[in-house]
Amino acid sequence: MNLNIKYPTSLQEIPLQSYQKWLAVSETTNDDEILAFKFVQIFTGLELKTISQMNYNDVNFLIEKISQVLTQQPKFTQRWKFGKIEFGFIPNLEEISWGEYIDIEANLDKFDTLHKAMAVLFRPITKTLKDTYEIELYRGDQSYEDVMKLLPLSIALGSSVFFWNLENDLLKVSLESLKNMTKNKTNETTTNTQKKTSSPKNGGGITQYTDLLKATLKDWTMSQPYPLERLSLSYRMKPKKKKSNTTSIKEN
Repeated sequence: MNLNIKYPTSLQEIPLQSYQKWLAVSETTNDDEILAFKFVQIFTGLELKTISQMNYNDVNFLIEKISQVLTQQPKFTQRWKFGKIEFGFIPNLEEISWGEYIDIEANLDKFDTLHKAMAVLFRPITKTLKDTYEIELYRGDQSYEDVMKLLPLSIALGSSVFFWNLENDLLKVSLESLKNMTKNKTNETTTNTQKKTSSPKNGGGITQYTDLLKATLKDWTMSQPYPLERLSLSYRMKPKKKKSNTTSIKEN
């Protein structure tokens, strides 16, 4: 059996929906052989029957090469063109609406809904002036969710990391501000005897909120916003005695 197989060599060549499919499959079984078949099928487009007839060394080669691609570091990309439509990342995240923020937060940390978050972060560019641009107003509908399933994985991950890093920075600023507020309240308590009854209560509330922010920041620091290294395939198929096949494997 002669096969001409192409496999992705960069995250740019993998659509978001392919990785979503892989993660969905990886959560349903711990069987290494089944996972190996599905892994190769999803990222090469080959049928399971075809994969089962391949030489096991060739299958292992594909698994290793694709796994290496999935551990590449993504770069932040502001624009993406799909057909005749050019999508742009929200120009200024510090000025986003509450609705945008809620929809991004609700969908960004789950891979099965990541395309929904991307549909908020990336919207059609309506006006361009040199290096600046404007995008469509946020409507809160599902207009571009299916399109975002085809977003290159490099862009999806890069924008996710960018958003989380910005939010992490804002959290640090809020934490520092609350620390200062707590110090001010403590000083007021010790210098003004008339406020001895109320100040500890107020200061205690701020301290509790500060502790909560610290815990949240610690969780974010410990958890990687970039999950590919943690979730990518780390096993090899066990060799089996099969008739050797001729396979021509090429990079995309």
